[in-house]
Amino acid sequence: MNLVSIIKQDKTILSTAKTTLIIICILSMLGIGSWGFVKAYEYEIYPLVKINGISLGGKSPQQAVKALEASVIVDTEKIIVEVNGKKLVTSLKDLGVKLQLSQSVNKAYEIGRTANFIKSDKNIHLAIAINHDTFNQTIKNFDAEIIKPATDAKVYIENGEVKIMPEKNGTALDFSGAEQAFQNIAFRQLYTYQVATKIDPPKVAQANLSEAKANAQNIIQREISLALDGKIYAPTAEQKGKMLTIDGQVISFSNEGIDDYLATISNKVNMKAVPQRIYEDGSIETEGNDGSILDTAKALEDIKIALGGEKNQVALAMKEDKRKVLRVNRPFTPGLYPGKYVEVNLATQSLYQMEGQTVVATHRVSSGKAGMSTPTGTYNILSKVDRAYSSTYNLYMPYWMAFIGSKYGLHELPEWANGYKEGQNHLGIPVSHGCVRLGVGDAAQVYNWVEVGTPVYIHS
Repeated sequence: MNLVSIIKQDKTILSTAKTTLIIICILSMLGIGSWGFVKAYEYEIYPLVKINGISLGGKSPQQAVKALEASVIVDTEKIIVEVNGKKLVTSLKDLGVKLQLSQSVNKAYEIGRTANFIKSDKNIHLAIAINHDTFNQTIKNFDAEIIKPATDAKVYIENGEVKIMPEKNGTALDFSGAEQAFQNIAFRQLYTYQVATKIDPPKVAQANLSEAKANAQNIIQREISLALDGKIYAPTAEQKGKMLTIDGQVISFSNEGIDDYLATISNKVNMKAVPQRIYEDGSIETEGNDGSILDTAKALEDIKIALGGEKNQVALAMKEDKRKVLRVNRPFTPGLYPGKYVEVNLATQSLYQMEGQTVVATHRVSSGKAGMSTPTGTYNILSKVDRAYSSTYNLYMPYWMAFIGSKYGLHELPEWANGYKEGQNHLGIPVSHGCVRLGVGDAAQVYNWVEVGTPVYIHS
């Protein structure tokens, strides 16, 4: 093909070729060949190369980047985005839009180096990178109603009935044409970007879930029973529904749902172990005992098999629940005195009748409330009155045993002048005015046991 044919077919190529030939001719007249041309532009962009009309020929990549920086807006400069008739004043940075100056200049530098210079497009466009997540979030923050994710259809179970929730279209931003728009904005040829929206279709449609619905319904309708010690337990349709997890078309068994059902049986049959409590010196406070509990791990797997249709009855089994050993601090002090003494532990709200090393009896008490705490220390029983009266509080205190003057003592739950009796439910809770209150019966036992002069040791 001769030069005339080329000119007729492509005027643009001819124009570029003429310009290039002129450059080559000038270089030839100067005594510079093609090798010299390449050498002359070894570190510079070839002539005629432009980015969005900005001439970069003869510039180094660093100079080209500076030239572009002088021609484009900065990423914090205010621009307008219009969507659904609403205008948002924002910036490229807030939208997650980045002008890729260096990448574009590198592409410009490669023109003529990696392909035929005459045939190469010498006016390229500035590369734009758009972070869709950031862009979407900025629009959501502006108006949460603009972007709405699609809702997939799903199978769900309500009160033992299998239903399908239909799918629903969503709304998404349409980024087609966004790169061209932001090129124009970058070079101040446009200041408002009109964002279009499009339908965001769901991934799962109602029509695709009929089989999953039928399979779930078959499982729920499947009759299964659990047998233990002659008793039969049969989960209801609602309980079986909670044993299933449905994700799209996939049905699986819910460990949590099955465990919740087994818990209703465990609450009826379990005899939990009582821990053995041992003091720091090795003596045993309570022996405790082993228990027996439902083997829920085995039952869970068996129920899955039954729900899968391989069998319709599950034989439940019990397993041993071994007692634990707890090391505890002794709440009382054996041998504090060789004979009788009373010890009150405010931390445990307990009173101990002690005789040497022996605990004669233990009682729950109620000591002084906050701001009126029971004094700690070692005292003695000063007096005993079978029914004392407090003029300060207008109440009676059965089985009064004073240990600090007439202000503090041990006594039964008080009775007010109107006949109201302090409740037993207050024992174990510090609610008194400073005395140590005992329950009905317990106070009489302590009263009849102690003598005037019996030591009283109170600690927390």
